[in-house]
Amino acid sequence: MNYVILNNADAFKDINIRGFKEVDVNGTDRVDAVFAYIDKGILESIDTDAGRGDSVLQESWLLRDGGCIFILCKIERNILYDENQELIEKLFGLFDKELFYIELWGINEQESYNQLECYLLAYNKNLGYQEIFTQDNHQEKETDILQTLIKKIEKNLL
Repeated sequence: MNYVILNNADAFKDINIRGFKEVDVNGTDRVDAVFAYIDKGILESIDTDAGRGDSVLQESWLLRDGGCIFILCKIERNILYDENQELIEKLFGLFDKELFYIELWGINEQESYNQLECYLLAYNKNLGYQEIFTQDNHQEKETDILQTLIKKIEKNLL
């Protein structure tokens, strides 16, 4: 199986998913998983006119591809605190709600200035509803939050 990183590869360095390999987003390989970093600037630049391409996140069509098993996005927490909720609406508008279940997750990170890392997981509805981000290991000290989330995805979806 294959995955792509749409943008900000540094946010997703050292991804290790059992049975997956990284492929080029512009290649011809099938894509089963997508990783993306979404910040306020990306959402503000998205044009709601469907006829125009998105110049900032050009491959955003992958976020609506029903062939994907899951999509994991690291999101800036200020998106969730947007007072008029316009950014939240744009965030959810990136995904096809008919094809994907969507979960939001925030994790305290002791070493982080923001103290909270936020993630959005969209997974294919063909897999049935799953509780991916349960509190089953809340006693453990999180050292690599991204890899911990990937382990939860492997356990529950793959």
